[in-house]
Amino acid sequence: MQRPVPATVLSTPSDDDERVAALDRVGAVGAPPEAALDGLVRLAARICATSSAEINLVGAEQLWFCAARGLGTPGVAVERGLTFCTWTILDPDRPLLVSDARADDRFAANPFVTDGTIGSYAGFPLIAEGHAIGTMCVHDPAPRTLDPDQLDALAVLATAAQTQLGLRRHVDALSELARTDALTGAANRRAMDEVLERELARSERSGAPVAVVMLDMDGFKGYNDEFGHPAGDVLLQRSATAWRAELRSGDLLGRWGGEEFCVLLADCHPAAALAVADRLRAAVPEGRTCSAGVACWDGRETVDELIGRVDAALYDAKHAGRDRTAMATKLTATT
Repeated sequence: MQRPVPATVLSTPSDDDERVAALDRVGAVGAPPEAALDGLVRLAARICATSSAEINLVGAEQLWFCAARGLGTPGVAVERGLTFCTWTILDPDRPLLVSDARADDRFAANPFVTDGTIGSYAGFPLIAEGHAIGTMCVHDPAPRTLDPDQLDALAVLATAAQTQLGLRRHVDALSELARTDALTGAANRRAMDEVLERELARSERSGAPVAVVMLDMDGFKGYNDEFGHPAGDVLLQRSATAWRAELRSGDLLGRWGGEEFCVLLADCHPAAALAVADRLRAAVPEGRTCSAGVACWDGRETVDELIGRVDAALYDAKHAGRDRTAMATKLTATT
């Protein structure tokens, strides 16, 4: 008799790097639970008459329960090596059907089988960009075989889950587009307003400093008049690219309007904010210049008040001759 092979002894899919990259692009790992996916697993468990049904995403080392009824908990990850779904993704073109796991050499020694948790399993691969990124599956402690109608229904539900996961990616992409300036790729005014509100609230809780830099291209109208608006657009694009290269990953560059840009600097003290502003001014391409205003949040003012101060500092820099940085004065107390 052939010795049972533990489920941990399993080859990795030949396309695993590309498969995991496709999973990352879907953007569903770690995302909040979706009512639509939860409805699909509840329906799968009911149609197949099983105690458990899941939509699972299989990463490089872990499996995430995306939606679950019965055994799994949405949002929880487990080591993928012990899971039946790891076997399912090996063949993206067909389901994995296990009527009696205890009699199957691949799974007889699996801890989920030996402890009586899983006696039967049926799983369909979920495909993204041609790769199996996860499964829709049902399983039960007792050995059992799904009838053809149940298998057909499970296949339809798996397709629906696959479509829903794809929609998430498109919705995320559209949301990102709605927050991005089309010309420069910087955050737009709406996104900057949202992030500023959020960052000031975070700073209020943590006490971490926050600074804002406002940049304005010097002589931009004259540049457009001389070289044309397409050339002006290219200058803005190149400037935004150069500025992003000077910023940390946690900083945010936004186009405030026209030739004016706003930079949010988290965890940044005044002296460091001034240094960043000067670096940004020096990075303007084509020998052009810009002026900069800098303001640090005082811990009490609103976003509008903070922006008002940094705008005033930018005006001071322009009024003093351009191509320079000015620090905002403190907010004047009102009674």
